[in-house]
Amino acid sequence: MVVNSNMTNEERVKILHELWDNSIVGLTIVNESGHFDFVNPALCELLGYTETELKELRFQDVTVPSDRRADEAESQLLIAGVKDFYIMEKSYITKRQSVIRCLLKVIPIRESDGKFKYFISQINRHDAFKSPSPSPQQITLKELRIRYGKIFWAIFSVVGYGFLATLGKLLAWASNNGWL
Repeated sequence: MVVNSNMTNEERVKILHELWDNSIVGLTIVNESGHFDFVNPALCELLGYTETELKELRFQDVTVPSDRRADEAESQLLIAGVKDFYIMEKSYITKRQSVIRCLLKVIPIRESDGKFKYFISQINRHDAFKSPSPSPQQITLKELRIRYGKIFWAIFSVVGYGFLATLGKLLAWASNNGWL
C-alpha cells in the first residue's frame, strides 16, 4: 500500500491492524487500573498467556515484585502529565513462572481536553537485539530505508517516529540474523 496524504481513515486503520497483529514486539493498551484492555499476539507469545487470560490480569500481576513500585511510580507521572513517556528495563513473570527481562516503553493517550485515557506499551525481550555472532553486519538506517522504504513510510505516517525507530532496530536485527 502506497502512503500519501490523501490516505483514508480506513486505510490507516488497516495498516494499524496489520502492524498490531504482525508485530514481533509485544503491544498492549492498559487502562488506569493496570488491566490489559488489548494485547497483541506477540505479547501473548512472549508471556505465554492467551489473550483472554491476559485481559483478566493487570500489568502488576506479571511484573516481578521488585520492579512493581518503579513501574507504578512512572505510570503515575504519566497520568499526572509530568512525563510524556517512560522507558525502563523490567522483569516479567511468564505463565510458566519463569522470569524474562524486557525493555518497556509506555506512552499515555489523552482525551482532547488533556485528561488521561489509557497507556500504550511496547515490550521487547531484552536479549532480542543481542546477536549470536561475534561481529554482526551493521546496517545503516539509509540501507533499511532503501530495502524497506514503502513499509517505513506507511508505518511512519500512521504511528510516528518512536515506533518506527523500534521497528527499524527490529528489521536490522532480523536482517543481521538472516531472517530477511
